Amino acid sequence: MKKILCICILFAFIQVSAQRSYHKTYFKNGQLQSEGWLNKNQKVDYWYYYFENGNKKEEGHYAANKKCKWWIFYKSNKEMAKKCEFDNDQLNGFSMFY
Repeated sequence: MKKILCICILFAFIQVSAQRSYHKTYFKNGQLQSEGWLNKNQKVDYWYYYFENGNKKEEGHYAANKKCKWWIFYKSNKEMAKKCEFDNDQLNGFSMFY
């Protein structure tokens, strides 16, 4: 009985973890365009976006494919441009401009 229970728990864990994957997209020139976690084809957790020159463009959190929490936006020369709070894909809260 214990073996069956262990096998069932292991199978359930594999099913849940198989739905979550790390995803990357690339520009035509081969440079990384974006990277982050997908769960059931929806963006979740932390994501990074890049300019075509390879520098970071923006980074922040997603929940169910919508921006949430803090996001940081950069200029193409690597300088931080602003930091903003999002909720449900909408600006909501503080924004700091640099």
